[in-house]
Amino acid sequence: MTSTPPPRPLPPATPHPGAPSAPKRPRPADLVLSLQIWVFVILAMAIANGYGTWTGSSDTRLRTAYDDFQTKSGKQQSLTLDYAEFRTMTLVIAIGLIVVVVAVAALLLFLLWRGVGWSRALLDVGGAFALAQGAISLVSSHDPYAAVPSILGAVAAVGALMMMHTKESTAFLQPKGRDR
Repeated sequence: MTSTPPPRPLPPATPHPGAPSAPKRPRPADLVLSLQIWVFVILAMAIANGYGTWTGSSDTRLRTAYDDFQTKSGKQQSLTLDYAEFRTMTLVIAIGLIVVVVAVAALLLFLLWRGVGWSRALLDVGGAFALAQGAISLVSSHDPYAAVPSILGAVAAVGALMMMHTKESTAFLQPKGRDR
């Protein structure tokens, strides 16, 4: 009878199957703070744009756009919309766009939380747009209720951008296998 040989020990580089995995890189406090500020920025900008859409839908600009739409579509198509349908369509499209932008921003924040470096570059672009929207609201807003969340979001975006670009955050977002 042959006996089975004893099991070979695992090489030292291989962890034991039941052993806990290696600890993950700790997330820097600056990056966590940046993510929290980004949540505020996204909410503030969504509120500003939603309020601006809601109050702007009764504006004379929408009435002018409706009149232009009627004259152009009346000559080309038999499609006719009354003003209430046109206003509803405009509101639905604008709110849908706000929801899509918030979803994309939330995805970028999730990727930043996971340590994906290119999401920081896209959030930089979003921060630039937030700053531009805040500056435009500061100088040309007719409604202060719409301008306040936009300006607060722009100021917070500066803080989020600064926290996202600290030394610790940059080191966390670097790929593990590449030396710099």
